[in-house]
Amino acid sequence: MVAGELSKICEQALAAGKYVYLTHRGVGRDVYPYEIRGGKLWCWCSLHTDREVEGMWVENIGYAQVSSNDIGLAFPFPSDFEP
Repeated sequence: MVAGELSKICEQALAAGKYVYLTHRGVGRDVYPYEIRGGKLWCWCSLHTDREVEGMWVENIGYAQVSSNDIGLAFPFPSDFEP
């Protein structure tokens, strides 16, 4: 995945009130994206709900799209991708 493409998907998802669905190292999950910095997507991840922030190397993200799931939680940090 390329950071620019991922940013566009993150912006589209948050504008629609949806999570971003992506595969990281081949495993799919919904994420709430905060920012892309230092080559990583910093986000909340539905597979590790005990962590508020998780970093995923953008180069390990194989696929991303706007999720079919609505954002159902409030997150403690602002997102660079909010409309």
